[in-house]
Parts: sequence; structure tokens; C-alpha cells
Amino acid sequence: MARLTCDQVAALVFQMRTLRTELPDAEAKDGRNGLPQRIYESLSALANRRGGGAIIFGLEDGSFRPLGGLDLARLQESLTSLVDQRMSYPVRLEFVACEVEGQRVLAVGIPECPQAHKPIYYRGKGIIGGSYLRVGNSNHVLCESEVRAILRSSDRDDTDSAPVEEARLEDFSPGLVANYRSGLSARRPDSSLVGL
Repeated sequence: MARLTCDQVAALVFQMRTLRTELPDAEAKDGRNGLPQRIYESLSALANRRGGGAIIFGLEDGSFRPLGGLDLARLQESLTSLVDQRMSYPVRLEFVACEVEGQRVLAVGIPECPQAHKPIYYRGKGIIGGSYLRVGNSNHVLCESEVRAILRSSDRDDTDSAPVEEARLEDFSPGLVANYRSGLSARRPDSSLVGL
């Protein structure tokens, strides 16, 4: 999402109030008591969304009425710290404080995470269970197959999948190969590699 202007923030608030719902690219949070407990879901979902999105703090839940009463510095510090320390990739948030209907709100622009680092996830839950995607007006936890599909589609340098041309049979440890085959057989009995 491009850097937000106060006019765009006011338009997003107006749109949420008119539609009585959050938007696919924008969420509303109260924020008067600091960060919501599971704000990482919103950060992950919007950063994994094509184009990113925004979170607007200082809005009443349900009515989207501007509330004011925000500690702008504390919210910015807390969000920056959370992204830097607890998320899998440090997307750089864009902050803009605005007056909407006479009340101060804080809009946080969340850029789309680069494809090579998707899915961005909350480290406290791990990649499976801590990766989210924005679907309509809600955050959807990605299941294992969705995470794997994203990982396959990224341009990661996965050197483990490339053959080692110089490898010889003597380079392999018979014990490690047997352990690998046993584990593979238990997890994926239909795999074509089990019978090799």
C-alpha cells in the first residue's frame, strides 16, 4: 500500500462507517489501551495480502466512530518492536497521525511482504498456525497446504532441492539413509522414494 494521506484515512473511515464493516485492505482497532492482544494476526494477514493494507487505530469497534485518546508514541513503538522482534520478516510500517471528525487516529500502512519472504508469520506460533491472510473483512489462518503452496511459489534459493553432481555412493551414511527412509515411510507411505 502506498503511503497514506490523511484524506485517504478519512475516506477509509467513512467507507467502513457507511458499509458497517472492515475492508479487505483496512482494519479498525480501538488502541486506547495499547495494542490488541492478537494484533500479529492483522500484521501477518495484511503483509501477506497483495498490495498490503492498513490498520487504523482510534476507532470504535462496530461503529468505526473515531474515539481519540491514543498514545501515539507508545502505539508506534510497540508495533515497530513487535514487527522487528516477533514477526518472521521485518516489514517497514508507515505511520500517519490524522484528525478524523475532530479526533486523533493513527493509520499504519503495512506494505506487502516481498514474495521471497512470504508467508510472514508470528514467530510465537510458527509458520504453521502463525501465518494469516486477509480474506474479505477478516483474517484467515493459513493451513499447512496453503503455507506450502506459498513457499513453493516463492523465489527462495532452496539449495537442498538441487542435486549434488559430485556426490558418490560412498558419501552417504547408510545409517542416516535408513533413518530417513524409515521416517519417510511412516509419514508418506505412498512416496516413490520409499522403495529406492
